[in-house]
Amino acid sequence: MTSASDLGQNRQIQKYFLHNPVAKLSLHPYFKGPVVQLVRMPACHAGGRGFESRPDRIDEASFGAFFMNHYVYIMESLVDGTYYKGYSNDYERRLAEHNAGLSEYTSKKVPWHLIYVELCGDKSAALKREKELKRANKNYLRWLLIQDSNLLIRF
Repeated sequence: MTSASDLGQNRQIQKYFLHNPVAKLSLHPYFKGPVVQLVRMPACHAGGRGFESRPDRIDEASFGAFFMNHYVYIMESLVDGTYYKGYSNDYERRLAEHNAGLSEYTSKKVPWHLIYVELCGDKSAALKREKELKRANKNYLRWLLIQDSNLLIRF
């Protein structure tokens, strides 16, 4: 049996979640994780999955993915001085993957160290910039290392 105080508390919680748009992103007080309401979405929108999270009920962790930083980077092999140019949203993790031999091309010239990192506006811009860097000659790349666009020389 529910007491009057429990009913009053439940009404307060319901009122809070109904009238507070920020609460949609917060945690429900009775559960250990984010609250997600699944709704039937049209097949063309859902890609045939049937049910998916309502767009206005996305939790903060996945919301942050829309504002991810995108980087292009240049690494130099300590074995023979070869440059490798790439794109990533986490260049430090990517360097660790290269040095662990997880990339077939770079595994033959381990270890690598970062010599250039540039922040790009979005993924498309980063991929275009990566393509430019892959076509650039070594003199341009050496010049680029000392420019203000290199995040590594700012520290």
